[in-house]
Amino acid sequence: MLQRAVPPPAQQEPERVPGLVNRRQDTYQVVVQARQDNYEGHNNIANVVENLLARSGFNMGLRTPNFRSALFEYVLMTELPRNWKFPKFTKFAGETNESTVEHISRYLIEAGDIANNENLKMKYFASSLTKNAFTWFTTHPPNSIHCWTQLKKAFHGQFYMGQCKISLKELACVRRRTHESIND
Repeated sequence: MLQRAVPPPAQQEPERVPGLVNRRQDTYQVVVQARQDNYEGHNNIANVVENLLARSGFNMGLRTPNFRSALFEYVLMTELPRNWKFPKFTKFAGETNESTVEHISRYLIEAGDIANNENLKMKYFASSLTKNAFTWFTTHPPNSIHCWTQLKKAFHGQFYMGQCKISLKELACVRRRTHESIND
């Protein structure tokens, strides 16, 4: 009887996982996460690609838009001092009767000790915004704001209305026309 020679088992190639890796990411961690996703039943290639793109900050229209902060990652990673309680900030909505100068001053006072740390000032400034002002903040391109001065300047540039001061002399010269009511 003739026996066939059984070829030696082929060496297994390492699993290839598609991925995008940012400079600051650990490539090993990306591979481990992709493998974990694969083991959890997410091995559909479309899901794998979508997850990798979403982790890298890309939105391919497959899901809801991904929010990417205008602040740099190192700012967002700055931690609060130990035992610090997060204050309830007075909100700025971007209405015409609100003063940007007053809001910044109030924000710094309410922030307390974190006002001494530029990164924390920037990180929590969005917590003092609401409505149009918050929308304005979230529409900045990712990583576009790198310092407190730049954030403050952009905020004033968008919402500063100026202060209309009228002198007593100018006020005394105001006369009511015959067709105007007193309120006009």
